[in-house]
Order: sequence, then C-alpha cells, then structure tokens
Amino acid sequence: MLSSLYEGFPNVLCEAMACGTPVISSDCKSGPREILAPDTGINEEAREVKYERFGVLVPVCDGIMHNHDDELTREEELLSFSIISLLRNKKNLEEYSTKAYNRVKDFSIENIIEAWENII
Repeated sequence: MLSSLYEGFPNVLCEAMACGTPVISSDCKSGPREILAPDTGINEEAREVKYERFGVLVPVCDGIMHNHDDELTREEELLSFSIISLLRNKKNLEEYSTKAYNRVKDFSIENIIEAWENII
C-alpha cells in the first residue's frame, strides 16, 4: 500500500511489484497511475476504488494528521475497503501478484536502456 500525497517515480511501488506483491496506491499526481494504469489518461484521477490493469488505485487522502478517535474520511474508508477486499479475494490477489511482477519487468535496466537509446 502506497499512500503518498505526491510522488515522482515511486521506487517502492516497483520494488514491491518486483517481489510479486499486489499493490494498492493512492492516485497521486505523477507515478502510480502511469505504472498501474498505463492505458489511462495522465489527468484522470480516482474518485472511487479503481481496479486497474496492474494494481488498485484509490483517491488521495487529505494529508491531515487526524486524532485516533476522529471518524475516518471518505478516502480513508475507501483505502481500508480496498485493502480488505483485495486480501479477501484470493483470485484477485493472485492475479494482481502476477500482473505486478510482469509489469515491473517493463522498467528493467535492459528495457530502460533501450528506451533511452531510442530517444537519444
């Protein structure tokens, strides 16, 4: 689970995927959407739990430090729902594990070097 408010290229997301871990991420600007839902528009933003091609995207939380006895925000509720739902659905868990592992190969050094050579 990556609950960042902002990201560039989220290395930890790719590291988890390389371990075959199914991932859930906040749909913060730049990074998670490009990795987990590369066929979608960069300006799209999850407002609900979105089961994307390579992982799950959820709305970004408000970033405010709440007290332990405060009611959960809508975004926090969706985040907790997505975690529980994925853990309870063994089939989705296994599929996202495989998809995550295969997706992260796109960022291997061999593929990235080739991409850079094509650009240069």
